[in-house]
Amino acid sequence: LGLELRLERCDNTTQTRRLGLAAPNADAAHLAKLFTTRLDELDPGEGVETLCLTVCRRARRAAHQHAVLMADTSQEAHPDPICDLIDTLSHRPGLHALWRPRLRESDVPERAFQRLPAHMPIPASPARAWPRPTRLIDPPCPVQAIAELPDAAPAQFVWQGRRHRIRCADGPERIAGEWWQRDGERRAVRDYFRVEDTDGHRFWLFRRGDGQLCETGDLRWFLHGIF
Repeated sequence: LGLELRLERCDNTTQTRRLGLAAPNADAAHLAKLFTTRLDELDPGEGVETLCLTVCRRARRAAHQHAVLMADTSQEAHPDPICDLIDTLSHRPGLHALWRPRLRESDVPERAFQRLPAHMPIPASPARAWPRPTRLIDPPCPVQAIAELPDAAPAQFVWQGRRHRIRCADGPERIAGEWWQRDGERRAVRDYFRVEDTDGHRFWLFRRGDGQLCETGDLRWFLHGIF
């Protein structure tokens, strides 16, 4: 849904402001609140003679039944509260590029999601056998780690000048490269570990290479996420 507010001033000049909505909305209070945030951008000059509100884009609202007998219709004009939140945030300065993540069919973590417009629904995704960190560091950050080959978890690692001693670890989770993306990944391997340091912080580390064949990776360690 798109709306346009046009102001015709006394000096025969016009100013327009457009408003986009995440979903069809018939709630006058919500629309008025959104336009109020844009009024400061307008210059009334010596006065405004005419205000014209035009629907630029329209869409059919989905029907929702809120009660069996429909005794309470106060919410009939209200869409999903998430859409209201998206509308409010997207019209504030500096928040023009709202998006939400969607999982993709890829085992490589930095390719396992894509950005979608915030108003688009996200279908349910199958749960992964291995948990993923709440914060993904992209690109992965190189760290210095001490670990036994070929598949032992690191005993400690240094990140941003601070040494983290590992108290417990889980892994490895081996992720192979996607050869169809580029030739350099044909034999590439990453071994991931979920580790917890002595202060209780949890990290997601990986080593490039399987620890045996040099063509699988250079054995460097990286921090890829924080739990």
